[in-house]
This record gives sequence, structure tokens and C-alpha cells, in this order.
Amino acid sequence: MDTPPAKPAVAVTLGDLSTAEDDALTTRFRHVQEVRSGYQLGSAELALEGEPQPDYAPGVPLMHRYKAKAAELSVSVTTVRRWVALVEESGPAGLVSKRQPTSVLDRVDPRWLETARSVIKRLEKSSRPVRGLVLIEIEERVVKEYGPGVVSIPKQTKGYALLKELSRGTNAFDGSTKGKRSIANRPQGVFGRLRATRPGEYVVLDTNSLDVFAMEPVTCRWVQCELTVAMDLYSKVITGLRLTPVSTKSTDVAGV
Repeated sequence: MDTPPAKPAVAVTLGDLSTAEDDALTTRFRHVQEVRSGYQLGSAELALEGEPQPDYAPGVPLMHRYKAKAAELSVSVTTVRRWVALVEESGPAGLVSKRQPTSVLDRVDPRWLETARSVIKRLEKSSRPVRGLVLIEIEERVVKEYGPGVVSIPKQTKGYALLKELSRGTNAFDGSTKGKRSIANRPQGVFGRLRATRPGEYVVLDTNSLDVFAMEPVTCRWVQCELTVAMDLYSKVITGLRLTPVSTKSTDVAGV
């Protein structure tokens, strides 16, 4: 038995709307409420001035209400009926227009993407590659694996956009080689919260710039200071600290 695809949460759907889209949704939902109940806010207790209007008063046939609202908004009766059906099924979120995929990744053959990801993965720890040569390598691999003309190959301009999107967060095509390797070697899991069960189990360190200045003894210049503090996570006791001029170096942290 096939499981129907999960629908996005209503809060997510409505939260993604811009101010203009939210205002337009509110207006349309009020029109639908007026068709369904005769009141834009949905009940007689919240009736606005002049409600209910004759075309939407209690006892007026629903089809007449559809026609009246269609004439009022200059849309078809079918459109009004569809709006009502969407609200009855999903509430206000049913009136949100379904956006088409906008990512450049959604408009390219998945087989090309899979090959591109494997090529970029191999380049993460190497020197900065040339994008044009990377596209040529991806094309050669695709042709070798699937045959010529089987997989659509993006044009160069689109290929550059795809490489930029695929390498996001990896520095594969920009930044220093050292930085690229640091990103590639970072842990794949999610950092959790440390929970100390005894004193001395974990020591946390932090460095902050202070509104404190000191005189450099050789040049007699005033320099800003930074304070590095080590604290026992369980007992919250300060176990070490160090005040350093200008900026904190790794040796200063080790000294704490």
C-alpha cells in the first residue's frame, strides 16, 4: 500500500509568505468566508458593518452566492467554488499558491547531479580547481557511464551555477586550501550538548575582547586586551584565565 506524500505543516506554509502575500491571502479567505457563512470573519458574533449582504444572507442558495462573489471579484464561478473547496479541505493554507521549484538543481538530470557531486567530493581537499575543467570532467564521466546523448548536459553558464550550488558550504572552488581541508575533515554528525556528571569531566574555554587597554612595554602603544577563561562545566568554577594583548594565540589558550 502506497503512503501518500507528507504535506508541509500549515505553520511552515503560512510562515513562508511575504507581507504582501499574507495580506492577499487574508483578503481572499474573507471572501470565501463570506460565501460560506455570510460573514467575512466567519460568524454573526464578529459581523462587520452591513453584514450579511443580501447576496450572502442566510437562506440564499449556495450557487447564487458563488455567482455573486464571482461577479464581485471578476473571476469565474468555478474559481470561487474551487477556493471554497480548498478552504473546507485545508483551511486558509489551501489558498496558498503552490510554488514551482526555483532551485537550479531542480531543473537538471539527476544522473548529472550525482556524477557532479562525486567529482566535487574528490576535489574538496585538493587545490582550487578550474570550473571549466570540472564541467568537462563531469561530462566525460556521464558519457562514459550512460553513453553519448543519454543524459542532458547543462550549458556552461548553467553549469557554473550548478557547481556553485553543489559546492555550497565546502569552499571547493574558493577560499584557501587549508580552509577547504578543515571543512572536509569536520565531524559529519551533529554536535550535542555536553552533560557533565562530575567535577573535572569537562572544561570549557571562551575568549572575549575587553574594554580594557594596556601599554605595550617596547613601543609604549596602547593595545586592547582579550580575556581567555577556563571553567569547569559541572561546578562552574573558574579553573584558569589569561589576559593577552591584541589577540589570543593558541599558545595562550594552551597556557590556560
